[in-house]
Amino acid sequence: MSEAIKQYNNLNEFYPYYLGEHSNRTCRRLHFIGTTIAFVLMAVALATQTWWLIAVALIQGYAWAWV
Repeated sequence: MSEAIKQYNNLNEFYPYYLGEHSNRTCRRLHFIGTTIAFVLMAVALATQTWWLIAVALIQGYAWAWV
């Protein structure tokens, strides 16, 4: 089962696809929540030098998007 992978040469070609994939309001909100929490955790990790928080930030950031 092979699917063709679309190659985008620039942002103008990719952006319509991106908007289509994120047209659902709930999807956009989940991405926003995950990204916001990830940035906060990264900032805390840098400020406190608690480096394992970087892994937590990345995992939870993607987890919200994958929901």
